[in-house]
Amino acid sequence: MLGGAVIAWRRRSWAVLWPILIVVAAAAGGFLINNCDTLIHRVLGGNNAAPLVAQREYRWMDIYGFKIVDMFIPSFTHHSSALANFGLAHRQASALNDEEGCAYLGLLGIGCLLFLVVSTVRALLDGKLAAVPVQAWWILWIVLFFNTGGLNSLIASYTGFTLFRTATRYSVVVLVIVLLYAAQRLSAWQRDAASRYPADVLKIGTLTAAVAASFLVLWDQVPRGPTAENTALTATLVDSDRAFVDRLEQALPERAMIFQLPVMDGTPVPGVATHDHYRPYLYSTRLHWSHGALPGSETLQWQQSVQKQLVEGAAIDQQAQRVRFDISNVRRAVEEMRRRGFVAIYLNRNGFPDRGKGLIDALLELGFDTPPMIYSAAGDLTCILLGDRPTVAK
Repeated sequence: MLGGAVIAWRRRSWAVLWPILIVVAAAAGGFLINNCDTLIHRVLGGNNAAPLVAQREYRWMDIYGFKIVDMFIPSFTHHSSALANFGLAHRQASALNDEEGCAYLGLLGIGCLLFLVVSTVRALLDGKLAAVPVQAWWILWIVLFFNTGGLNSLIASYTGFTLFRTATRYSVVVLVIVLLYAAQRLSAWQRDAASRYPADVLKIGTLTAAVAASFLVLWDQVPRGPTAENTALTATLVDSDRAFVDRLEQALPERAMIFQLPVMDGTPVPGVATHDHYRPYLYSTRLHWSHGALPGSETLQWQQSVQKQLVEGAAIDQQAQRVRFDISNVRRAVEEMRRRGFVAIYLNRNGFPDRGKGLIDALLELGFDTPPMIYSAAGDLTCILLGDRPTVAK
């Protein structure tokens, strides 16, 4: 849009803007259609719904912002052990990571990007501004606008407009741009070479280079398959979850409501992945789970208020290596859960600094030891049955 405005200003004619406006309108219309469910919820959700455009927290603008270095960092599932270890070491040392290596351009993409950079630098050093490839200006705009702390973040910080929160994905656009540029230059070279090389030699050379590039991309971009140990571990966890839920369904009445801790809002918490709370749902046929409330909804706000009540006054006992909870606050939080119809508490123990030991101790002190708690075979999940009695401390 800005490029079109510059061209229109230089030509002193606004006619050139019409095709651009049509493309922008089509893109905006597609965006609105794709997000109509979210936008309708923001408009009709009442006072407790999230703001219309502030769908996510600002921190994701930084964490998943566009970073040039990420385009050169391979995935930790790369076929090369050296590249995989390099990618893993980078992510362990970096506070702001891309989405599991999605920004990596690949060896071929990096080569094409460097080819574009060299061509641009050469044109600038020769003082030939007109010879600078237009693709270089496109990439410069992406960097200036979507880079972490760039114009995208600046706009979001003042307006709350955080829809373009995962700008790291614009690395895909960069990859498309540099590949098309390389293809354009190579096609021009091929046409020029047709007069200097025999047709058969040129054809064989071109096909050989294309096949070699394809094999390089497959080796470089397709992740390494899981090891036998990883497959066995996954199977063990699946069996553990399935047996855990089966025991719950035997112990609880049909359509029983289970309150899941820690409360999740669609973003990860330390120790628990974004959608980890859906695990028991996969094997359940007649239980209701608390996870899945829409961000900004009354349901999620209530869950968060109960969790806040639960942990209020809690402190870490370094010597005992566990969290000491305030029993009276735990009692009030549990009473609120039961008042809303919940009959059990599900703990993902990975979401607690002491793996939930302190909270389990507090619930045992309140008398929730009969029926006994249910533990998963893997040791990461626990369910406390609240029963029908009042929560009275022993």
